[in-house]
Amino acid sequence: MRLNEETASESQRRFSLIRVLLVDDHEVVRRGVRSLLAARTDFEVCGEAVDGQDGVEKAKLLKPDVVVMDVSMPRLNGFEATRSILNVLPGIGVLILSQYESREIIKQAFRAGARGYVAKSSIAKQLEDAVDAVSRGNEFVASAPNFASDVDSQEVLQHSAALERNLTEKELWQNQELLRAAFAQTHSFLAMLSIDGTILEANRSALEGTGFSRGEVVGRKLWEVWWRSLPEEQAKAKTSVESASRGLAVREECQYLLRDGTIRFADRTLTPVQNERGEVVMIVASGLDITEHRQLRSMLEDRVRVRTGELEVKNQELVRQADVVRELSARLLQIQDEERRRIARELHDSVGQMLAAVNMNLALANEEAQALSPTAAKALTETGNLLGQISSEIRTISHLLHPPLLDEVGLQSALEWYIEGFSDRSKIDVALELPDDFGRLPRNLEITLFRVVQECLTNIHRHSGSSTAAIRVARSENEVRLEVRDAGKGIPTETQTNVASGKLSGVGLRGMRERLHQMGGQLEVQSNGSGTLVVATLPIEIIPAKQATASSKGAA
Repeated sequence: MRLNEETASESQRRFSLIRVLLVDDHEVVRRGVRSLLAARTDFEVCGEAVDGQDGVEKAKLLKPDVVVMDVSMPRLNGFEATRSILNVLPGIGVLILSQYESREIIKQAFRAGARGYVAKSSIAKQLEDAVDAVSRGNEFVASAPNFASDVDSQEVLQHSAALERNLTEKELWQNQELLRAAFAQTHSFLAMLSIDGTILEANRSALEGTGFSRGEVVGRKLWEVWWRSLPEEQAKAKTSVESASRGLAVREECQYLLRDGTIRFADRTLTPVQNERGEVVMIVASGLDITEHRQLRSMLEDRVRVRTGELEVKNQELVRQADVVRELSARLLQIQDEERRRIARELHDSVGQMLAAVNMNLALANEEAQALSPTAAKALTETGNLLGQISSEIRTISHLLHPPLLDEVGLQSALEWYIEGFSDRSKIDVALELPDDFGRLPRNLEITLFRVVQECLTNIHRHSGSSTAAIRVARSENEVRLEVRDAGKGIPTETQTNVASGKLSGVGLRGMRERLHQMGGQLEVQSNGSGTLVVATLPIEIIPAKQATASSKGAA
């Protein structure tokens, strides 16, 4: 039973293809080996590699049964490549193919892990047997080697060259015809140049597309044809040819001429062609007409410029309108302050005086209260009490609208008075830190700072839930800084974002920012879960305290 299984396995193996990877840096040798292996129907060349490193990468990708490996190759020699392949794919058979017939080289090959060794001088006779043996897992060494230290490889080269001539002449001819057809029929302008810029050949598109005949082009310098009357373009073309002759590819936009003198635009490329030694032997010049593309691009650029100009005009109009709105807002705030001052003065001078007169009349009536009935006397007393409350409320409203201390004494006294009243009404403990030598500020700055403090304390009372607040006012040579801090629940993140971006939704915050902005100042709000800090800064011009006081009184 076991014998039958082995026979079946052997039969199956014989009818399966042996996949071979060729690794050699000489193309003519690879072609020769491929031609020899083509005689066997059970051999398939699955790939070719041009050096040792390429062989390692191709082996990992293709996973062949046998690798036919040269020894002397760039980047990685055959022995090192063999070790690298077998480290990853230990089941692959490696056959070393070398021009050396030295015992020491053969030993090194097998130490590297190769299963077989064939000298290139014996390739024609022993290659098939060697590949077949290595694919079976057997070792193979060329029979009766002469072990010369340097063996001439002319046999394999001549054999390969002969096979090259016999088997590929038709293929080469077909390839040449395909190249000629591609060169002639491509829509791009193509020209072959010598390294000094002489035109060797030009395709049909380059000739018919520009109106020149082949006789007018071939044999002349590149810049003498399509750039004959464009001196700047001629200089650029000469420089580009010189760069290409040194091995550098050049791509650039340029103008060029039709035969009738019409100027058009092209995307030009000069590509050097190098031989196996890296020497530039020819330059391929290609061009693609981009005149319509440039015209379209120019039209788009013109439209963009026009549209940009329109947007700039609209933007300027928006800026102007924003300035007008800002001026109106500033004027509105100024009118509001003036109206508050007028109403406060009317309450003080008119309503307050009338209430004082009523109070005096009640005092006279109280002198004769014993003549009244008990009910009337009680009503008179209650009326006096209500009149006192009304007078107090009117006075408070008047002072809140516009504290007289702000005009008469200055910001410090006005803030102390306001904070004292606020603490009594709200039961919030407010601490004020303000230097004794703070002095006076221009009236509009003092009003602005007072209103900011008013708004901040109102917000703390309404929204923060804080039982304390701290106010700090400081001034430097050219700036006054106001800080109002609480220990409440803070401001929501969305509101903070709006404050930072200027998209204020609340009337109070917007009013503070507008007041500060019209004075050249700034508003900053910092908040978290443990409290909020509002910072207002204003630029100031230092003026003597007496002058500031006189200015405030005069304005009042």
